[in-house]
Amino acid sequence: MEIKVTERATIRTATQEDIDRVEATLRAGDRAECEIFGDKSAYHAKVSEFEQCWAIFGRGELVGYCGVLIAPGTTALAPTRWLCFLSTESVDKMKISFVRDSRAVMKAIVERTPEHVKLFYSMPMSSYHGSIIWHERILKMKRSSVVMVNGHEHTLYTIERKEI
Repeated sequence: MEIKVTERATIRTATQEDIDRVEATLRAGDRAECEIFGDKSAYHAKVSEFEQCWAIFGRGELVGYCGVLIAPGTTALAPTRWLCFLSTESVDKMKISFVRDSRAVMKAIVERTPEHVKLFYSMPMSSYHGSIIWHERILKMKRSSVVMVNGHEHTLYTIERKEI
């Protein structure tokens, strides 16, 4: 299913091939976030791991994916979900339109999660300055806490459905 989000941005249900293409061309910061988990086999995502996974296109080009994840230790009935965003080097060719469309893309994805889900999390590596700014200024997510993951500081962000 393909959904036109803005004049430039579309999302569609991701395939494993989409995930593979994104992860093969990650932006440097996104790659660094993944590499803290070890070699590629340790962090390579599978579409089946997500409740939903969306391939994100900007100007017809694959620019990333967003996996919607049920938090470990919870069930599909939980009122929370993780939004796992990864982006490709293609974003660097269209930074302005990517930024302009990001919140609308997040909104379109959130609208397609179960209605009982009221709170969304994301957790970029704190040293990935561009992602921190994007979460705060563009997505309008709120800092919740700082946690250590494999010796690297990450910033936990939240946003309520009603804020989107």
